[in-house]
Amino acid sequence: MVPFHIHSDYSLLHSSLKIKDLVNKAKELGYETLGISELDNMFSAIEFYETCKKKRNKTYYRHGRFGRYRG
Repeated sequence: MVPFHIHSDYSLLHSSLKIKDLVNKAKELGYETLGISELDNMFSAIEFYETCKKKRNKTYYRHGRFGRYRG
């Protein structure tokens, strides 16, 4: 199982969790794969990937938005 509905401090007003703290805690708990789903931006993608790579964790990244598509 991969915890995936996690937001970092890059999802403004939704989380204060730092990428480094998230990756360190996941490694401490034995997770080999970690995913984050940011809201309205992808600014954390590079930091998340590089931090996980240093700790030898696999990564999944999802960009999300609230609301529905109105075409």
